[in-house]
Amino acid sequence: MSDLDNKIKLIFESNGYRIKESKMIYDEFRFFLTPPDVDNGDFEVFKLKNENLVIIAGGIVLGKSRLDKLNNNFELQNKLRQELEGLRDDVKLDLYEIEDDGNDYFIRMQCAIPVDVFSLYELANKINNFNESGNIVSKKISEIFTMI
Repeated sequence: MSDLDNKIKLIFESNGYRIKESKMIYDEFRFFLTPPDVDNGDFEVFKLKNENLVIIAGGIVLGKSRLDKLNNNFELQNKLRQELEGLRDDVKLDLYEIEDDGNDYFIRMQCAIPVDVFSLYELANKINNFNESGNIVSKKISEIFTMI
């Protein structure tokens, strides 16, 4: 383990996060993190080899069972897409994408920290932005499905 991944792991462990290490072939390190007092809802922190960024990533999946509530109503489906796309100005993320494979919506969210400016402050700031952005997206989804 490098100093950087040791430091990141220690930060999250000391704050009560459950950590699962799952390094892939192109990773320098990859941690799947579950916040304290949360049963289901992890995100990942990783650094790819030969990249100078630490990435915080996660997503929200709207599966078929949830989307079935739209009952092939293309007007409502378009409204959902427009509302989620409209959040781009509200979220503080480096990457915010919406994928629709015809069955599921997957909302991908990422923040990045350049390794040369990495600090506890930067990590806390990006985690905060990531969590706030996830809450904004979740609230919008709840609003839309409450109207249905």
